[in-house]
Amino acid sequence: MLWCIYFDPLLCKIDQLNKDYTLTHKWMTNVSQGSQQQLQAQIAALGFMDDANWISESLENLEDILEVADDFYKLTQAVINKNKSKLLTNTTNNTEPISIKFGPEVIPIQPSFDGVRFLGVRINVHLNYSIVKKEVKLLV
Repeated sequence: MLWCIYFDPLLCKIDQLNKDYTLTHKWMTNVSQGSQQQLQAQIAALGFMDDANWISESLENLEDILEVADDFYKLTQAVINKNKSKLLTNTTNNTEPISIKFGPEVIPIQPSFDGVRFLGVRINVHLNYSIVKKEVKLLV
C-alpha cells in the first residue's frame, strides 16, 4: 500500500503528459452481419512495486517520459540502474544499440526483438507464440 502512495504521483504525472501508446482491439460482434466493435486504451506505463515499463509510440515521447521519471527518481532519492533498461521495439530491425536520453544521461540500449520479461511474463511485439511455447515446455 505504501508503494502505491509513493509511486502514484509519478504515474499520474506521466499520464498527464499524453505521450502514451494507443492500444486498439477490434472484434466481430455479429459474423453474419459483419458488424464489429472496437475498444481503445491509452497506456503510458505498467508498474508494480519498484518495477516500471514506460510505453510510448515514439522515441521522442519515450525520452520525455524518462525525463519526468528521472526527476522523480532524483526527488525521491531512488537508486535506478539505467544500464539494466530494456527496449522492446517494432520500428527497426537494426541490432545496434539505440542511444536514448534518460534524464541528463544518454544510454545505449540494445533493442530486443525476442521479447522482454515483466513480472514473470514474456512480452513480445511480433506476437511470436513460439517464444511462449518454448518457455512453457521448460516449465513442464
